[in-house]
Amino acid sequence: MVKKTVNFFRKLRLRIRFGNRVQIASLPKTHILPKMYVSSNGSITVGDNLMAERNTSLESYFDGVIRVGDNVFINSNVKIVSRKEIVIGDNTMIAPNVCIYDHDHDWRGGDVQNEFAADAVHIGNNVWIGANSVILRGTTIGDNSVIAAGTVVKGNVDAGCILYQKRENVYRQITL
Repeated sequence: MVKKTVNFFRKLRLRIRFGNRVQIASLPKTHILPKMYVSSNGSITVGDNLMAERNTSLESYFDGVIRVGDNVFINSNVKIVSRKEIVIGDNTMIAPNVCIYDHDHDWRGGDVQNEFAADAVHIGNNVWIGANSVILRGTTIGDNSVIAAGTVVKGNVDAGCILYQKRENVYRQITL
């Protein structure tokens, strides 16, 4: 009951602060709403039954759009930041400490702090993104895919695939 009351007031506060730029289909009963920030031209739309843990944030800057489908689970310390478009499909699970960005700094521009390159991120339905993964701009992840823990994703991941990155440990003797 406490979480439902907290979510009601958080939704009310979001409505007062951001107006129609934030759309929440229904209030979660067992989890809290994530922190949200929406700039004047951005928007965030959340489907039914969003389950989010602590320290989760959805941030939409400039013309950024974030759309989250139904029955999505977002674990703790997840950060989703859009300057263009991020779409997360239905029944997707996102593990702790995942970062999803549809932009990065354009280091070739004269002003590295204020120049950005942006490209949409699309995450399909029934996707599982493992802990500590990073999803970068220009990424499309197909339906029914798994992104292994600690993976950095850029580009296309076909539907029904598991993406993981091999790592080899290298040990060298310390000489003093």
